[in-house]
Amino acid sequence: MDFLRIWLLPPLIALLFAWCAQAVLVVIQAGKFMRRVQQPASTRYQAYRPPVTLIVPFKGFDHDLKRGIRALLTLEYPQYRVIAVIESEDDPAHQVLRETVAEFPVGPTVEIVVAGLAPNHTGQKVHNQLAAFEHLEGHARPLENTDVVVFADSDAVPHARWMAQLVEPLMNDKNGVTTGYRWLIPQLRAQRPRWGSVFASVINSGVATFIGHGSLTQAWGGSMAIRADFLRQAGLADRFRGALSDDYQITRLCHDHERRVHFIHHCLVPSGIDLTLGDLFEFGRRQYLITRVHDTKLYAMALALSGGYLLAVGAAWIGGAVAWCTGHLGIAAFAVFALVFVGVANQYRATLRHRAVRAAFGPTMAHHLRHTMMVDRFGTTLVSAVNFLLLLSALSSRRMTWRGIDYVLKGPQDVHASRPAT
Repeated sequence: MDFLRIWLLPPLIALLFAWCAQAVLVVIQAGKFMRRVQQPASTRYQAYRPPVTLIVPFKGFDHDLKRGIRALLTLEYPQYRVIAVIESEDDPAHQVLRETVAEFPVGPTVEIVVAGLAPNHTGQKVHNQLAAFEHLEGHARPLENTDVVVFADSDAVPHARWMAQLVEPLMNDKNGVTTGYRWLIPQLRAQRPRWGSVFASVINSGVATFIGHGSLTQAWGGSMAIRADFLRQAGLADRFRGALSDDYQITRLCHDHERRVHFIHHCLVPSGIDLTLGDLFEFGRRQYLITRVHDTKLYAMALALSGGYLLAVGAAWIGGAVAWCTGHLGIAAFAVFALVFVGVANQYRATLRHRAVRAAFGPTMAHHLRHTMMVDRFGTTLVSAVNFLLLLSALSSRRMTWRGIDYVLKGPQDVHASRPAT
């Protein structure tokens, strides 16, 4: 009894207090995120409309590929051109790209660049982006220092004012890069999404609500803009060589040059997914391995928070039961209070995220995400457990597979790739 009272109860109380505090902080951050999404877009720099070059790497047939291409060709922006980059003309995306571009004869200029196979020390996506840079300097109109370069992913479907809202804050020299983020949208099968897609969407929504929070803000290569003069001055092409991830390379570049990564809540981009549980494991492990290699502190924090949540859940149930059985009724009551408090906080957090989705994408999308929102509301512990397993899986090795290519990540710019024999 004395051992329980002296050695076990104080850590239990401290853990439950920390658990409640974490729940409150998550609610506060979700509320900030929702309010920023609901606010009208800033008009401070709306007159800033420099020429834009939009670079989009393509590989394979993504969900909503045609919709994404059409969205990129019908943006509300006065002067922009599109550099579409593919690995080879045999890529399935090539034919879809050509057919869809032909639907818009009066749209922006579209140039298709065949990058070829990436060398074994560089990721294919980054290699495609480097090929776009070389094309611009050697075969197309070279970038002027007043230009802006915008990056997008082929699996995203941005809204019409996405580019304008992404470009405008670059008028402020303190902003090295502007960025949006993806919101994963599970595809429905027989009116229901796959479980892998649901878990991925809920976990991703948690990341999205924190990405614009101070030092935690990271650039996301699927929705990103940078001025051409800063791109050259900072040597972005050199940062890409030997790298796998464009996101973290640009984030580090901004930090090294004391520029801000400016997150724009109105540039959230819906991105369709259709994942089995096995696909989820591969997808989640890849994302967390890239994070572990490029930002160890961020990865460690995510691992600690996810593991701490599960530890607190177990401590509340088991510790509360032990306290009740040993006559420590006050401690048992506090454990029950913590369970109820965190449960209510999770409900409120889910409500705030639901409102953010309605504000960002409209009621139709919110209805489409009803299954995902239900899991977000009532399945927090299960989602945390899945997320913790995905985080742990990134510790198993530095090997990963991305779009059919095997990579070994030895460092941020120390990548070794190998392709399956054909």
